[in-house]
Amino acid sequence: MPSEEELQRTIEACWASIQPRASEVERHPNSTIEPVRLGGDTAADRAVGLLKSLAPADTARFELGATLGEGGMGIVRLATQATVGRQVAIKTLKPDVKDADAMMRLLREAWVTGMLEHPNIIPIYDVGIDRDGRPQIVLKKIEGVEWGALLHDKNLLREHVGKVDPREWHLRVLMQVCNAVHFAHSRGIVHRDLKPENVMIGEFGEVIVVDWGIAVSLRDGESEGRIPQASQSRDMAGTPAYMAPEMLGGDPPRLSERTDVYLLGSMLFEIFAGRPPHEGNDLRAILVSVLKSPPKMTTKLPSELARVCTRAMAAEPADRYESAEEFRIAIEEYLEHRGSMRLAESAQSRLGDLFEEIDECGVTGKKSPRVYELYRECRFGLLAAIDAWADNAAARGSLTLATTRLAELELAQKDPQAAATLLSELEEPPPNLVKKVEQALSEKNAESARLEAMQRDLDPMIGSRTRTFGTLVMGSLWTGLPIAAQFLIGKPDHDIGVVISIFFLLVAVGFGYWARESMGKTSLNRTVFWAIVFTMLSQVGIRVGAHLAGIDATLSMTFHFLLWLACAGFMTIFVDRRFAPMTVGYMLGFWAAAAWPDYVFLVAGLSHGVLTINTVWLWAPLVQKSRETENRAERAL
Repeated sequence: MPSEEELQRTIEACWASIQPRASEVERHPNSTIEPVRLGGDTAADRAVGLLKSLAPADTARFELGATLGEGGMGIVRLATQATVGRQVAIKTLKPDVKDADAMMRLLREAWVTGMLEHPNIIPIYDVGIDRDGRPQIVLKKIEGVEWGALLHDKNLLREHVGKVDPREWHLRVLMQVCNAVHFAHSRGIVHRDLKPENVMIGEFGEVIVVDWGIAVSLRDGESEGRIPQASQSRDMAGTPAYMAPEMLGGDPPRLSERTDVYLLGSMLFEIFAGRPPHEGNDLRAILVSVLKSPPKMTTKLPSELARVCTRAMAAEPADRYESAEEFRIAIEEYLEHRGSMRLAESAQSRLGDLFEEIDECGVTGKKSPRVYELYRECRFGLLAAIDAWADNAAARGSLTLATTRLAELELAQKDPQAAATLLSELEEPPPNLVKKVEQALSEKNAESARLEAMQRDLDPMIGSRTRTFGTLVMGSLWTGLPIAAQFLIGKPDHDIGVVISIFFLLVAVGFGYWARESMGKTSLNRTVFWAIVFTMLSQVGIRVGAHLAGIDATLSMTFHFLLWLACAGFMTIFVDRRFAPMTVGYMLGFWAAAAWPDYVFLVAGLSHGVLTINTVWLWAPLVQKSRETENRAERAL
């Protein structure tokens, strides 16, 4: 933006050039300021002379009708062209306007327009001299209304074009204006006075750019001197309410195609703001607004279009769009993206409800099904918006925010896996949250591994076949030998008892060594093994101690039942309550041995038989289940 001193110098220079018309400009900032110097040259003078030398137009060819409109020096009347039977518009000077400059302005408008044959530019049918020696231009009659009127009157717009989306309709009109301007630029012509009042909307929706009276040529010499050269246009010209800074005049002139791009941006601004970009209480305020371009964007402008408008109206021409076509494409892209933005806006309207529900879950500590329902709705709409327009930053930002908030909730509720799944859907998830989720996952995996190891350690199926086999062997020996001793020996003997106890201890240790891999896998197997070893070792100890103490061998064996009862009770309480039958069996065995000491061997064998049956009954189904599991695994492979 220029400094205050530069602003002041520019404003003073502009003031000096338009001071005679300053009051009029202040009263009508939307009116066109025409250049003071037309820059006439010999070629233009020759063209005017040639026209004057022609015979006046045959008025019989045109039947003049009502006045269609008039300006400061010209008047446009409806006429019927008799030769072809069509209605045309005839533009000529007012009767009281007779100076050469006025004639030159009118002719130059005709010459410019005649060079530009385009569907969006009004056609010129003929240029001639009327009977009063004034130039007259025969134009196509446009049955329609000024775009400016439709832009500021919704009822008139509805009446003229029916029920439409007003802003989209106006943007499409602007795009057609861009087509006309881009074509003019391809012919080296800059309009300099683009504004809604200079665009006509035909009865069937035609968009026609009119009033090329202050247009200039960017190509020196190509127009044969009939059109003013941009390189010679140093005066302020155009409509103040829409002007680009370089249109205020200066030496050297800076007019270019980008001057019209600025004016196109001014019209885009007006579509949404409802007013031209440069307004003020006096001419100085308007000029300051022009020089401080671009104006402050109205909040009614969507963010994407606000960027387009800001660039088009940049103070420096080099910062604007390179061409009217590039500007048009930017608007077309916005219209293509508009559907995506609508989808995003619809989804974003549900974000507030989603965040409220997430906050509520954070307070209660419970997951609500409504959270996921709202998230699915928002996610579906935002993904649809992104699919329609991959660069929809608002939709991507909203999706990231919604997903992040839900992931934070999952993390707070100890479900890092769900949080990780949510974050995996984002292209750029928040690094801090990713780190927290990874740490929580690591901790949970470690805990899961610990619990899995614990569960495996307590799994009764592991080693069930080895355990059952060992129980059958040990149980059969422990049951059969005492019963055989009852009939072969009759009464217990210390020496024989010690030998038998040592034998069972060695069998237990030998079995443990043989089945060490299987019996060492789980805590259940280890507990069973060490319980057996402890029992056998304790038997040896009791036998030896009783012998040394001189205790009767039968009484000593009776107290063995208390040892077996203690071990069976331990297994029932700490391993499996279904070991209760053998515990009861040893209690009854103790009482029976105490009551009938002569049958202590028989009672011991029967008690051990209860243990064997109880244990095999408990573990045999696990063996069958283990085999079925292995078979399923083999079939799966």
